Amino acid sequence: MDNKWIKQKCAHFTMIPFGLEDLGEMTEVSKFKKGEDIITQYMIESDHSYIFAEIDEGETTWKLLSRIPDEIIRQIDYLAWEEEGIAIP
Repeated sequence: MDNKWIKQKCAHFTMIPFGLEDLGEMTEVSKFKKGEDIITQYMIESDHSYIFAEIDEGETTWKLLSRIPDEIIRQIDYLAWEEEGIAIP
């Protein structure tokens, strides 16, 4: 998956993250102002990875930030759980 695919998939939407939600659950993780722009960042859970992307309010294309395989996310979760003394399911 690359930035070009996201731009093609999400080329015709207005303020609704259309296209990427087809991959899986979308979670807004950050919203901030950058100059005059309002940037919203999302984490999108797909079958085998987590995709992090952002959109500038009023724009029509996504910027891909990163793609992390789900096994890496699971390892991070396990390490955090161990550190907190939480039983691993």
